[in-house]
Amino acid sequence: MLKEFSLLIPDGESHLSLYVVNCLLHNPNVTIYVMANQKYPPIRYSRGIKKFFYYPDSGNDLEFISKINEI
Repeated sequence: MLKEFSLLIPDGESHLSLYVVNCLLHNPNVTIYVMANQKYPPIRYSRGIKKFFYYPDSGNDLEFISKINEI
């Protein structure tokens, strides 16, 4: 029996994120969350994601990691 788990994709603005989500949709036990530094990337409208998070790009890596941990 497969375990259920959640997955956060932190670079949802990448054009590759749609391909990643489409591959992950083949496993019904995965819940997908996406965060991006653009308000309206194409991945935001994917039927496969549970929730989308927008964060403005500050250029600070520690702030980025903190946001990931917060989500």
